Amino acid sequence: MSREAAKGVGRVLRGGSWINNGRNARSANRNRNEPDNRNNNTGFRLALALRTAQAALDQAAFQPAALRRQKVRCFPCASVGPAPKARRGGPCFQPSSPNPMSPQRHPHLPADFPAAWACAYGEDEFGLWMALDVSGIEQVFRWIAPGVFRMGSPEGEPERWAERETQHEVTLTRGYWLADSACTQALWQAVTSSNPSEFKNDPNNPVETVSWNDAQAFIARLNEQVPSPQARLPSEAEWEYACRAGTTTPFSFGANITPEQVNYDGNHPYAGGAKGEYRKKTVPVKSLPPNPWGLYEMHGNVWEWCQDWFGDYDPGPQQDPAGPLEGQYRVLRGGSWFGNGWSARSAYRRWDGPDDRISGTGFRLALGPTGRQEPPA
Repeated sequence: MSREAAKGVGRVLRGGSWINNGRNARSANRNRNEPDNRNNNTGFRLALALRTAQAALDQAAFQPAALRRQKVRCFPCASVGPAPKARRGGPCFQPSSPNPMSPQRHPHLPADFPAAWACAYGEDEFGLWMALDVSGIEQVFRWIAPGVFRMGSPEGEPERWAERETQHEVTLTRGYWLADSACTQALWQAVTSSNPSEFKNDPNNPVETVSWNDAQAFIARLNEQVPSPQARLPSEAEWEYACRAGTTTPFSFGANITPEQVNYDGNHPYAGGAKGEYRKKTVPVKSLPPNPWGLYEMHGNVWEWCQDWFGDYDPGPQQDPAGPLEGQYRVLRGGSWFGNGWSARSAYRRWDGPDDRISGTGFRLALGPTGRQEPPA
């Protein structure tokens, strides 16, 4: 290489301009100019370096935990910041790049990350997430990796309902995507053009006063509107596994809760705890602290329907349990804004008929084929 070529002669210009002929606009045509020259036919185009989620995981393996607390956004659907929040308005970018993950190197990662429906995706301190856009309303989903946990409550847990909460080992062999919040009124309206809720002061409030059958009808319409998300309700086992988020205490926050953490009737605390605020209504999703896996309001605010029929637990070890084959009542979990502290425990189980509606009942979406699916009753 000559000294002149190694040093460079001007800066490169490409693409032609409004004053040039067709020859200059060819893909291969090259021009040059001095770095300080300015002309009314010269501009520029920005480029951004793409950092894949796989690269983030590879780098994180060699970093202290404190340095791993960073967001990786592969598509600019929302601003960089703490854990993703629901966003209203504006179209999302639709990913078209090949899968950046390597299931061979990380066998518990989803094989379809990012999914074709994801308008944004990334990784933060809680793990992998993807966002689904429905008419400008976003719902964030978090990846829940497969694992083993103790479902139900231990014998020493205060105020447990022993005959309904028999503790047993559960293995979930498949990971799944779970919404980081209960379904909002905004998302419900985007799909159904209606709103059955009692507390309509904020579109980010959870939708409530919906039955199990209402939730199934909503899910069917959502799956028609959005290609291939495989939306569904979580199984009861999936729900408790995600609620506990690796904890074994009565709540994912520890041995007790306060109204600053959970929306419940603070006049009736759990296990001798201090009394606190009773809001007498729902609060917007993501307005209270998340659990260790980045899931909001798993305790309190609204009861959440699960896919299962209600029935007694089998005390032996279970793998991917989906509940009884038939029954009279469907499972509700999590407690609500009008419930006491006891009913917001991770292990607490409630049941209602598939057509029952109350102002404390909503649901949270899961994605994927895991679980036994049934048509509305």
